Amino acid sequence: MILHVAREGLILAILVSAPAVVASLGVAILVGALQAASRIQDPAIVILPKLVVALTVLLLSGSLLTRVVEFTHRLLVLMPTLR
Repeated sequence: MILHVAREGLILAILVSAPAVVASLGVAILVGALQAASRIQDPAIVILPKLVVALTVLLLSGSLLTRVVEFTHRLLVLMPTLR
């Protein structure tokens, strides 16, 4: 039972984080190409756009956050029976 809950939690974590990671990767590639074209090599320039895109994707994906809340609720209900 514990392994099933842990597996479900890991899969949920991957599903929730994947859209933000993919979007951040796309922004990093785009900003990296712009930095290479303009010869500006400051690593701090990439941080803000990646952060904004990741937070926007997470906030716009309401169904994923709903799944996290549902999983947490089920986990709290099951917790007394886990051994």
